[in-house]
Amino acid sequence: MSAQPPVTLETIAQTLAEFRQEVNSRLDKVEIRLDQVEGRLDKMEGRLDKMEGRLDGLEGDFRQFQAVNEAYQKAADRVANLAFTVVTASAAVIVLAPAVKVLAEYVSRLP
Repeated sequence: MSAQPPVTLETIAQTLAEFRQEVNSRLDKVEIRLDQVEGRLDKMEGRLDKMEGRLDGLEGDFRQFQAVNEAYQKAADRVANLAFTVVTASAAVIVLAPAVKVLAEYVSRLP
């Protein structure tokens, strides 16, 4: 059996100092890593802010598109109604033309 050196206050203090130095070194590394993570989070936050701004812009564009689309739809409905009216009037003229011709002949024969 090998004899171990006696434990003294000096060896305890030296061991504690070495342990403290190791802990401080590791804490410094952790702090550096946390700073890096914080920097990345700040970048991500900036990107998210930009994306939010773009989404707000797209939302405004979409609202404008909806308004224009509704206006075009109303215009298309009016054109369809007008076309129906024209077709109906044309059909009425075609149907009534012979009757108007007969009426015109009758009126022309009146004294």
